[in-house]
Amino acid sequence: MSNLISSRPFWAWLILFVEGLVSVSLQIIFIRQLTPFVGGDVNVVGIVIGVYLTALSLGYLRGGNEGGDIKKLSKNFLFSSFWSGIFMSYSVISLWFNSFESEVYAGVNYVVLMVYLIVGLFPVVYWLGQTVPIIVGTLKQDSASKSSGMTLGVNTIGSVLGAVCTPIVLFNLFGVAATIFICVFMLGLLYLITSYDSGDLNKPLLMVLVLSIVNAYFVNVHFSNSKFVKTNAYANYEVEKHSDGYGNHVSILRLNESAASVIANSETMGYTRYMHDFMVDQLGYVEHDILVLGSGGFTFSLNDKTDNRYTYVDIDPDIKDVAEKFFLDFNIKGTFVAEDARRYIKNKKGQFDTIIVDLYSHRLSMPWHVTTQSFMKNVSEALNQNGYAMFNVIEEMGFKHPDNRRLHNTILSVFDYCYINPLYTKSMTYANVAYICKKNDDQALEINIDDRTN
Repeated sequence: MSNLISSRPFWAWLILFVEGLVSVSLQIIFIRQLTPFVGGDVNVVGIVIGVYLTALSLGYLRGGNEGGDIKKLSKNFLFSSFWSGIFMSYSVISLWFNSFESEVYAGVNYVVLMVYLIVGLFPVVYWLGQTVPIIVGTLKQDSASKSSGMTLGVNTIGSVLGAVCTPIVLFNLFGVAATIFICVFMLGLLYLITSYDSGDLNKPLLMVLVLSIVNAYFVNVHFSNSKFVKTNAYANYEVEKHSDGYGNHVSILRLNESAASVIANSETMGYTRYMHDFMVDQLGYVEHDILVLGSGGFTFSLNDKTDNRYTYVDIDPDIKDVAEKFFLDFNIKGTFVAEDARRYIKNKKGQFDTIIVDLYSHRLSMPWHVTTQSFMKNVSEALNQNGYAMFNVIEEMGFKHPDNRRLHNTILSVFDYCYINPLYTKSMTYANVAYICKKNDDQALEINIDDRTN
């Protein structure tokens, strides 16, 4: 039975607070780490929360049968630190999901997702869920209702802090991998406190703790630092630079496992080059206002020798610094606004000659709120009378995926006249499809019909 914890409630409140903080942080970390592989839509988030709450409820039930067994609690913290350091790591998650990846755009494999959550997230939350009832069992001097109220209150305060600080503070200050290491380290401290209190502190278990912390550092922090130039709440940024077999110096900026921008010999390529050339060569843009929603590598203006005015909008405030320091190696041409695309464009009536929507460049992480008809109408309203909207969409060839068909239909429901150009080769299952759409005028649509009489 506990001595220090039962005689000095401060230690009980500290354990409950830290456990609540770490437990919710783990849930947020899992959602963030899974995003490059399964996206972050409401279905995925709902499944993660469902697994989390199921494990938590079973942990409560199990902990209620343990009384005030602090020795059991200390081992739970030790197991949790070891397990979470492994299964939250990007390298392990990547290895798992890439083993089941198909070249066909089949969407999220929910079976693969569920198996990983049951193996990786469920045990940790189950162990940590036992904390509250076990701590209640040590507070014999208080009534059951008072003990339960205090423990749940303190634990919930820690959970709230974890929910707020993890994405807003920890991810942005230290990165995702370092946040995982901080969580593992805090669980290690909880193990030391509880094992000391129960008299179960011994060398073999201390070695397991040291192994957990060292492992968490190498498979998370060290791996992340070697692979990514930056990680935050929005993306993992990876930059690859190499020379191809033709002597071209190629740079690739990847966001969450998806190539966001590619340049060769400091020249833009692919759909960005196609859209830029259309604006300059076909439309004759020289001193025009161009809005780009979804900054990527800021390559739309890279080779523009005119006086066109570019405004880039992206929800991630770090993307400009990453592109300038690691990808472009020089300052962007244009201005940058860190804001959600839909919120930014909502009140920009008739301000732009062209709006480029580059928000659908990841096969799984397509933000729903910028795929709706209301958003398309906001885009149309922000164009001047003779303006053009350009959309870059990753699509499986042949419109086989329902998401592709819905987005295609949504664009055409607002823009009547669109050039649609799939930029693909024979070896590609899915590719960039460029939509170039003219703002509608007020004239009724004219069509040819067989029974026309005039």
